[in-house]
Amino acid sequence: MTFYLFQDIYPFAGKIRNVQLMKGETRFCQAQYIESNLNDLFRKLNREPVWETRDQAKKQLAFYKSELNMIHPFREGTGRVSRLIIREAARNHRYNWDFGRIDSALYTKTMIRSVIDVSSLQSLFHQTLTTCH
Repeated sequence: MTFYLFQDIYPFAGKIRNVQLMKGETRFCQAQYIESNLNDLFRKLNREPVWETRDQAKKQLAFYKSELNMIHPFREGTGRVSRLIIREAARNHRYNWDFGRIDSALYTKTMIRSVIDVSSLQSLFHQTLTTCH
């Protein structure tokens, strides 16, 4: 997915990063642990039971979104790709996540905060999740 989105922009598009990344005060997963952490995370996601309530959905989606953010597998495009992954995870569990309803400044602030506190991210999901019919 990342390759397709960014192949015309970055020569490293779609490749798991092999460099260390920091943004502000946040240091992301060390490069040598990215693949094993992603495998573990997706294994957990694939084993998730159906989310019975919106509250359960927002908590689980916030967990997976914050984990993907901290693993940060790509040098560029991780945020965009992780939003697509989370949207599909929500759909697979009978929810719609409407990212378009989120103010971009609020989203950025919330993602920075989620490094130490996922409750603000849960609140953001609560505001933008609906049940599939």
